Amino acid sequence: MLEAPNSKFGVQNSGMSDEDKLQRAVALRAIAEKTKDLEAKGATPLEQQTFVQGARRELAKQKPDVRKHELASDAARRYKDYNAGETNIF
Repeated sequence: MLEAPNSKFGVQNSGMSDEDKLQRAVALRAIAEKTKDLEAKGATPLEQQTFVQGARRELAKQKPDVRKHELASDAARRYKDYNAGETNIF
């Protein structure tokens, strides 16, 4: 059976408990619904985008995913090292 290249990445490797994942999903749904309400009330796309970015940032502060942070930090470090000519990882 073929396996996706990044099958070990994502939800199954998340540093979050199932309860935290559920709470995060509920919060993301609430953000989407609030954004639709803003649109219906005549908010501009910029206002909607600003709301979504702020709400997602606040959600990340309240329910952080440590594993995603580790992966992002590692990718940034490897990219910086590569551009400094220190490694040949890419």
